[in-house]
Amino acid sequence: MCNVSYLKQQLDKIGYPSWVNEYSNTVFMRCPSPELAHKYQLAQDEDARFGGKLAHVVVIQHFTEEAIDLEHMRNLVFVGI
Repeated sequence: MCNVSYLKQQLDKIGYPSWVNEYSNTVFMRCPSPELAHKYQLAQDEDARFGGKLAHVVVIQHFTEEAIDLEHMRNLVFVGI
């Protein structure tokens, strides 16, 4: 679960809206641009209770901090948070 926390911290650091449920390996976030959602194969949905369009990442064991890091965070910043 360390990488779930790491992803959440990185999203918090850039001010990108996201959340994770305790004991879950899924990180939910506001849906980025369609191009980024497609590039990273993010599962997308819409839920008015949580503000509209959402995406989520299921963080599995082989994810590393390097896989989560800079390129992904920079891409989210460029979508205009």
